[in-house]
Amino acid sequence: RTLQSLYYGAEKHDHDPLTGDRRSTSWPNVSTSPGTTAWWTTADIDTMPGSEQGSNAMGAGTLYSRLRALSAMGIVEIPLYNYGPTHRFNHLGIYIGLEADGSMAGYDGCNHGSYNNAGFSSTVENRAAMLRPELCPLTK
Repeated sequence: RTLQSLYYGAEKHDHDPLTGDRRSTSWPNVSTSPGTTAWWTTADIDTMPGSEQGSNAMGAGTLYSRLRALSAMGIVEIPLYNYGPTHRFNHLGIYIGLEADGSMAGYDGCNHGSYNNAGFSSTVENRAAMLRPELCPLTK
């Protein structure tokens, strides 16, 4: 269990350079496939918008400060994931998503099921475009 850690990801394209917020997308000029989509990950922590604040980061005003706050959730998410025998339920993982930057943080064991989201596409059936058409137009 000492190797358990949270997964974090947020799309880099079209972010505000000061806050990391994403209000729209320039798709189909960017992020046309999993291979052309750029992601912020925990490996980028020193270059994220707001990272210059370091340990003084407070609130939720930047991508970096939001990630610092989300990182504290591991003390809740990982024990919840580990609770009880896995044969009692089909566990999909535990994630928190933030609208400001489209980030997602959580844990799903060794499965890394969140990587399956790279193939997600907005369709009429899943109604993703109805929620935020400026971020998730049909077929993106």
